[in-house]
Amino acid sequence: MEKKRETDYFGKERISLLMVRFCIPCVLSLLVSALYNIVAGCQPIVGINMGTK
Repeated sequence: MEKKRETDYFGKERISLLMVRFCIPCVLSLLVSALYNIVAGCQPIVGINMGTK
C-alpha cells in the first residue's frame, strides 16, 4: 500500500526544523543572486581595462 505524503507539517513540526528546511534554500538563492549581480557589474570594468593596452 502506498504511503500518504504528509503535507501539514507547518502545524506539526518544530520551528527550528522548519527554519532549517525553508531558510537555508532561501539564503543560498539570495547569495547566488548577489554573486551574479557582482559579476555582472564588473563586466564593463573588465571590458574597459582589457580594451586599452
